[in-house]
This record gives sequence, C-alpha cells and structure tokens, in this order.
Amino acid sequence: MWWHALQHWLAVHTGTVNEAGPYYGFFSGFGSDVGELTLLGGLIAVYRRHNCHTAWCFRLGHHDFTDAATGLRWKLCRSHHPEHPGRKPPTRHHITRIHQQNTQRGGVDVRED
Repeated sequence: MWWHALQHWLAVHTGTVNEAGPYYGFFSGFGSDVGELTLLGGLIAVYRRHNCHTAWCFRLGHHDFTDAATGLRWKLCRSHHPEHPGRKPPTRHHITRIHQQNTQRGGVDVRED
C-alpha cells in the first residue's frame, strides 16, 4: 500500500504524470532544477577560490602571502595576514612605512613626475 503512494508522489513531483511526452514534464519542472544547482555550485566554487585559506575562516582573502621556504601562495584575510596591522584598515602612517621599507630594499618606484 505504501509503495503505490510513494510511486504516485514521485510521479507527480517529477512531472511525469499527464504530460505530452514521457520526459517533457520532468525537464519542464523538476529537471530544470539541475541547471539551478549547477549555478549554485559555481557560486560556491568562486567563493571557495577567493576566501581566506586559513582553516574555518569564511572571510574573503584580499592579501596574497607567499611562503619563502616552499614558494606556495595563499590568499589571506586581513585578520590572518602576518604583515597586516590588524582588524582595522591600514593607516596612512602604516602605508608610508611599508612604502619606505620597499624603496630602501631596492623596489621600483612607479610614480610619474
């Protein structure tokens, strides 16, 4: 008795009852959700590509970090990046200090005069 009820429920919810063809109802109704799941999976993949690589951190990683020993590159958020000043955005003083350190190391100054 329960098998027939389950069978009827599946037929109604997948769109295979009383349609023009055997699979028209499926692809017009229930089967069209396959494309929506693909879009959702793509959005999750893009998010996972750009989030912080620290375990269980769900913030977006805007700062690149390269390990000098192995050469691996990671995306880190400002809370986990070792050279970031902290949770607040960097101040003008902090940016100036980093710029001076980079120019003293022989970095290229890209200002146009």
